[in-house]
Amino acid sequence: MVPLLKCLDAGDVKFCIENLNPWLQITGDGQVLLSEAAGAAFIGGSVGVIGSVASTMRKRDEVRRRAEGEGQATLGAQYRAAAPHPQPL
Repeated sequence: MVPLLKCLDAGDVKFCIENLNPWLQITGDGQVLLSEAAGAAFIGGSVGVIGSVASTMRKRDEVRRRAEGEGQATLGAQYRAAAPHPQPL
């Protein structure tokens, strides 16, 4: 959508509409029609975003569990607790 807005800002509306014709058509009565490929690209992008968010949230929960002592990160906490502390001079 951003390239369309930039193209329209340049002032050559006819050129912009002609370049968008395979994906986007504006009928004589003002209706906007998207091609099947444009709809498929939108749906595919949406599915990709949702998948990325879901995997990020899952990884976040996994890291949180480790930090709370349910995973491998507990070894570092145990090591720090057992290490001798320096005495003040």
